[in-house]
Amino acid sequence: PEDRRGMAGGAGLPVGEVVPEVDCTLGDDNEIQVSGETVLKGYLDGIGDDENKIREGDESETVWHRTGDAGYFDVYGRLWLLGRVNQAINDDRGTLHPFCVECVLDAQFGIRGAILAIDGERVVVIAKGSANPDDVLQALKHQHIDRVATVKKIPMDKRHDAKIDYPKLLELLKM
Repeated sequence: PEDRRGMAGGAGLPVGEVVPEVDCTLGDDNEIQVSGETVLKGYLDGIGDDENKIREGDESETVWHRTGDAGYFDVYGRLWLLGRVNQAINDDRGTLHPFCVECVLDAQFGIRGAILAIDGERVVVIAKGSANPDDVLQALKHQHIDRVATVKKIPMDKRHDAKIDYPKLLELLKM
């Protein structure tokens, strides 16, 4: 119940304790980094290694994988996800991560939605008819949302149906 309240209040998505086989740390912008025997040391032909791998040490070096997701550890040592680092909004009101909005929408309205920065505004996007925009603004008042926009359907990443396709969503909003 405490975790559900946290999600509904914008704390992100709890994923639990990190398994002993994996070392986990937070890097720049609270990006989750993992290392261990089950973590790939590199990609095929090294493509993408420079962007996603951090190497420490010599021949028996430790390789950290940058996940691209932001997160934090709670007081119990459990990991919470905040969403993609590159989707966070950084403005004069602070940093707002995607899951801090998406989890509220799911918990309070049972819907998918997204947060975008458009021309200096924090814009929540939901599917038309899925929820009352005024209710959404009220539920997200602590995230300082400027407005709610609607689209016919929230586009999802074809590779990961749980992830919103942000570039496609931006295209829809520009139409």
